[in-house]
Amino acid sequence: MNGETIEFASVARDSSVPMSTVKEYFSILEDTLLGDFLWPWDRSERKKARPKFYFFDCGVVRSLQNRLIDPPTPQEKGFLFETFFYNELKRLRDYHEKPYELSFWRDGKHEIDILVTGPRGPVMAFECKTSTDTISDATRTAFRKRFPNVPLFVASFKDEHSRKLDNGVVILPWRQALNIFLDV
Repeated sequence: MNGETIEFASVARDSSVPMSTVKEYFSILEDTLLGDFLWPWDRSERKKARPKFYFFDCGVVRSLQNRLIDPPTPQEKGFLFETFFYNELKRLRDYHEKPYELSFWRDGKHEIDILVTGPRGPVMAFECKTSTDTISDATRTAFRKRFPNVPLFVASFKDEHSRKLDNGVVILPWRQALNIFLDV
């Protein structure tokens, strides 16, 4: 559930409780600062869209899963790294009083993990990767169609040096990606 899209109706059905109760439980998690929602970028889509939920710390996630000792699977590593990177962006934004909103972008089956929006619109986007993979061409094309002038970065857990791909995507070590965010 951490870092994944939340469908309140599905959670309610799986837990055999009303959807309003599920929303109240998530509200308690937010109010106690244990986690928060990341909403999709398109405001008109918000009412029908499903947000993502992130806990405030990867260790809490692993503890709740009762998997502190077990090594994370590759998929779990992806969600944990995305959680870490999102929380770092949020922390840096708040500490440095940056006027940015964080959201994610989704268009059908295409998704970019974090879209940074300023007063005049989107200013940059990050896709979080724990492997040396990059963004699929289909996702990159869909994103470029919607945001032709917004820089698209891959915040990489494994890469040690930045590199620019022929398709315009810039792959950055995650620390350098955080510095790019601070420099805007």
